Amino acid sequence: MGNPGTQDGGNCVDSDCDTHSFAEAVNAEGLCGANDWRLPTVDELHSVTHLGRTDPSIDEDFFPNTSSSRFWSASPYAGNSDNAWNVNFNNGNDNWNNKSNNNRVRLVRGGE
Repeated sequence: MGNPGTQDGGNCVDSDCDTHSFAEAVNAEGLCGANDWRLPTVDELHSVTHLGRTDPSIDEDFFPNTSSSRFWSASPYAGNSDNAWNVNFNNGNDNWNNKSNNNRVRLVRGGE
């Protein structure tokens, strides 16, 4: 597991939340009648990028209002447990960031 990142004690208040607690809060709410929401892997995030597009690098017909920002994945960075992979929806590239950084979250449902 490595470093879990910067946690706020497990409470989601306004936008102050860690990724794990956010997914738990969404599941407790039963968003869209489901309770199996989770953080996607870096490969799953790449599967919705459109490398022929930029700003954002995603098909806006299917994913409207997507920010051209970095989105966290559940994929840890093997070189340092303080980091995890993210996908930049401005250009579709991936990179790793320190888990204490503020990136956006897009949850997915079901098994990996």
